[in-house]
Amino acid sequence: MNLLITAGSPRSPIDKVRCVGTVFTGQTGALLARAAWGRGHTVTLLTSNAERLPEVPADAGLSERRLMPIVYNTFDDLSAVMQQQLRSKPIDVLIHTAAAADYLVAGSFAPELGTYFNVRNKAWESREKPTMIEQPTDRANSGEPELWVRLVRAPRLVDRLRGPWGYKGLFVRFTLETARSDAELRGAAEFTRKQSEADLIVAGTFESMAHWVLMGPVDGRYERVPRRELADRLMLVVEHMRRTNQGSWHDE
Repeated sequence: MNLLITAGSPRSPIDKVRCVGTVFTGQTGALLARAAWGRGHTVTLLTSNAERLPEVPADAGLSERRLMPIVYNTFDDLSAVMQQQLRSKPIDVLIHTAAAADYLVAGSFAPELGTYFNVRNKAWESREKPTMIEQPTDRANSGEPELWVRLVRAPRLVDRLRGPWGYKGLFVRFTLETARSDAELRGAAEFTRKQSEADLIVAGTFESMAHWVLMGPVDGRYERVPRRELADRLMLVVEHMRRTNQGSWHDE
């Protein structure tokens, strides 16, 4: 199979030296890419972290070099390279582990002299009109006593896959939920899966994700998977879904 795997987290620049991002390093995507490569598949890995690339034997012949890493930086970079990859060649399976940004930076601002934020009232105050000074995009003024960063809602990449980008292959999505029990996590995961038109979803909570995740639906049910077994188990499930015509890929 031809797989496209996304990993890591795009950065949203505040200026040329500062950015907003998440804690996710791309390790899961790298492990999945290595597992897929080891099972004979061709893999393109989009990652934000060049230090987390999967290890491939140095003496592998050219016929075995079936893994191509592409390093991205920003949300726009990830969006552009995903679109290019999905439209330029046949992708059988997309595994989307990248923690695409929920919010993007839309400028940084410092309060003008006499303008201040009243923490008790949670409101801006000034003797006249509260005013903010927009900071330059090359580098915000580090001499300001405080700096405010404006965040705006980011577009959802998963909403572009099936419609605008026309992807018809098998889609595996990773999600982080805030559920308190397995039943709640299962319900939240299934809702997210249907909403994003994914064929398979891997879901966890911030507390549980280092130890286990829920994966499904596999033959109509969800199963708890130890994190250390996830890469190999997911590859087996994807191969099973292809072999048994599960998912949307066979509608092409």
